[in-house]
Amino acid sequence: MAASLEGVRLCMMSFVDQAAAMQALTSVLPELQKTQKEISTAVIQLTQHLQQQSCQHVHECNIEPLRADLAAYHRDVAAILKNQQALLAAVLPLRPSQGAATRMSAPSQPTTTRTKKATHTSEEEDMEQITFTRKSNRKH
Repeated sequence: MAASLEGVRLCMMSFVDQAAAMQALTSVLPELQKTQKEISTAVIQLTQHLQQQSCQHVHECNIEPLRADLAAYHRDVAAILKNQQALLAAVLPLRPSQGAATRMSAPSQPTTTRTKKATHTSEEEDMEQITFTRKSNRKH
């Protein structure tokens, strides 16, 4: 009887730990999404700025302002990534174990899943535009 009570207690503690980990992950997720959006926005802004600069300086061939802008961009991205890594490092120890998560999330009855044709998000479209722009800039 005592062994089964101990088993129930351990099981309950596992669920409490998993709930705390999920709550921590959920609370950090918006910050990670915000950071990812900031990176995407910074890349788009830099690309647009570089396009404008390259159009204005085609005849002058003055790349020093572009180098300064690129260095500032690299510093901004490094700071954003450092912040994101710190957030992830704080959350990773709280992740539930894979086995326990599988037991909790397994459906009790078989279900059917319908798949939808994937659509591009605006972020993916922005990255495609950046890639296209870089390729077209190389040709000039």
